[in-house]
Amino acid sequence: MTEAGELCTNLKYMASSWAKLLKCLVDDVPVKTLGEFDTKLKSAEHPISDKMSLLLQHAERWTRFLFSATQPRFIHLVASMVRSNNHRLQLLTELSLHPVLTYASDFNLTGESLANQKTFWFDNAMPLLYKMALARCRFPDSISPNSIQAIFPTLVDLKMSQVDGRSFLSLPKLLDGLPQLRALTIIQTLCTREDTLQGLYRRPVVLGSLEELIVQESNGSTLEHIFNLISVPNVQSLALIKTGIYNAFPGAVENFSLLPNIRNLNLDGVWFENKDLWEGMTPSFQKLFSAMPKLTSIHLDSTLQDLAALLFRPSGLLPHLMEISLTGLSGDLIVNIVEGRQKLRLPVKTLHIDKGSILFGVVTSKHWEDVQRRVETLRWFDCGTKGDPESLKLFESTVQMAGNDCDDGG
Repeated sequence: MTEAGELCTNLKYMASSWAKLLKCLVDDVPVKTLGEFDTKLKSAEHPISDKMSLLLQHAERWTRFLFSATQPRFIHLVASMVRSNNHRLQLLTELSLHPVLTYASDFNLTGESLANQKTFWFDNAMPLLYKMALARCRFPDSISPNSIQAIFPTLVDLKMSQVDGRSFLSLPKLLDGLPQLRALTIIQTLCTREDTLQGLYRRPVVLGSLEELIVQESNGSTLEHIFNLISVPNVQSLALIKTGIYNAFPGAVENFSLLPNIRNLNLDGVWFENKDLWEGMTPSFQKLFSAMPKLTSIHLDSTLQDLAALLFRPSGLLPHLMEISLTGLSGDLIVNIVEGRQKLRLPVKTLHIDKGSILFGVVTSKHWEDVQRRVETLRWFDCGTKGDPESLKLFESTVQMAGNDCDDGG
């Protein structure tokens, strides 16, 4: 850890620097080890508020402020200090107060009292702020769509993390004041069905400018609330990552045209909360695909093999699909998908296969060769696979050779 004297010197240098980027990692400690530093802070002579005060001396120069911490109290403390200095942050274009989860117990909203879920708001306009990420905070009940628009006239990218049920109640009002929003991300939010209708808007909030919607590490009730509370007629990209799907979602997409203009769909690590419903869900997902005729790109993982099999059914679903990304699927199924769509005269132009499937033999060199003859572009991607370094080198060499063969043949 940095000694106290060196820390003050580093902070003073950061505060007086003319650099446009301010990325606040406390004590200059990497985020992944910040938890160790949290323990030290409890008995430190100079608490984090003093260190932040040094940085805030030159807040007028900030254009980006990115803060990460493992403990909610640090997020709340820094949020309060940022709010108090809101009038000095007129050049700020990006603000992030980001929680870092190191243990499962960190993701515990029910254990945090309502008093500790601090209200967060600005008193002055943020004329240049276009990107904001907040965690574990509530918005005041007194805000109105007009006041929100006045404070955030240029905000187009919003990320909300660890929003509890009560805080979720204020989300529609916030979004109603951000008609220009283009990207919305909801992360690590666990609502219940009891959180929904009481006190919420009676009409969906229409986000006509929204192009990208991401729901990550949340449950099916949260996803259901989102689509009940907001209308996203022009969303082109939807990503559901490690998130529950409520049972009626596929049918709702079709019946209510929830995503009429979607082009890109990412389903990675999704699940039905009622596991018994996995069986017999093929017709529902067939409805889902039928309701997305403009889809051009899709990503699926191994939990959705039955869904992937729909891609080469004779019904010819997704007529404009050109790009497919797959994680953990067998080589045989991948070949069937590519061959099947080719026979339907709906060829796949670009195919991405995860590195792990090849490294561990799920996709063999023969599968690779079979596929590369039928697509224009074949690539592999890394989704965090861990393996023996020598095997990784061999894998990369094999892929490189296959890529060269494909280029020579093309």
